[in-house]
Amino acid sequence: MTADEFAALLNIAKLSPEDKAIATQRIVWRMELIEIGVEHNMDRSTVSRRLHRVILPELERMRRKQNMATAR
Repeated sequence: MTADEFAALLNIAKLSPEDKAIATQRIVWRMELIEIGVEHNMDRSTVSRRLHRVILPELERMRRKQNMATAR
């Protein structure tokens, strides 16, 4: 996935601004979870949990939705 494709997914995803920032920091900038946590006043485990339970599933759902729309 290119950076432009990722940015488009983030724009249409139903995520909070904070979750979008976390996604960008982890996926694009490859920041460590602890660094992201410090910036957002969260534990590393909280950042990890949000990534795996909220952010990544929503991005995957949006990716599938886009693929279905382009396949028609």
